[in-house]
Amino acid sequence: MDTFSSNLCVKQCKKVLNDSGQFVSEISHYTEADNTIYMDEAKDNEEYAITFRHEYGHFADAQLKRPSMDGIFTEAITADCDWYVTTYDYGQDNLQTMLGELESSDALDSRYLSDMLSGMFHNDPIIIETYYRNGAAFYHHTDTYWDGITGPQMAVEREIFANLFGIYSENDKAVVGFVEKYFPNTTARFKKSLEGV
Repeated sequence: MDTFSSNLCVKQCKKVLNDSGQFVSEISHYTEADNTIYMDEAKDNEEYAITFRHEYGHFADAQLKRPSMDGIFTEAITADCDWYVTTYDYGQDNLQTMLGELESSDALDSRYLSDMLSGMFHNDPIIIETYYRNGAAFYHHTDTYWDGITGPQMAVEREIFANLFGIYSENDKAVVGFVEKYFPNTTARFKKSLEGV
């Protein structure tokens, strides 16, 4: 990814007026129009690094001509999600197996994985309850974001790509092992899109 780093600019988030009439910092985000990651400087070092890795994933996706939106990535996500369709007995069993392992894994604490599951399963209450039952924070986007109403076109694919970028760049063995075991098509396609970079 060093190939593209010279194209990137990092700036502090702007202050905006909220509904209460107070100036607050925008949320951290990447803007493709100016190849800039806007970061909230008030974050502590750990939270800053977690957020930056994710936003750099959006930047990488844009620099690579959006492999997240090429259709093949969508097919990979769909192929993985088909294993967990709860209208079938095998889907219910597979979902319970995955969530059972998640509960006993350090992967439960990954913000990237939490948001990835939010998108893949559109905030399914079964997923959310797993997090809350275990006292873990459920980092997610809203249903309207995933549906493209308040979010961008193909929000699920774009966020999953950025979250996988965060997962692989952080390189926590528990999280990497979990996503490769339960989402093999998605992770394989993600890694394929980064080959040669």
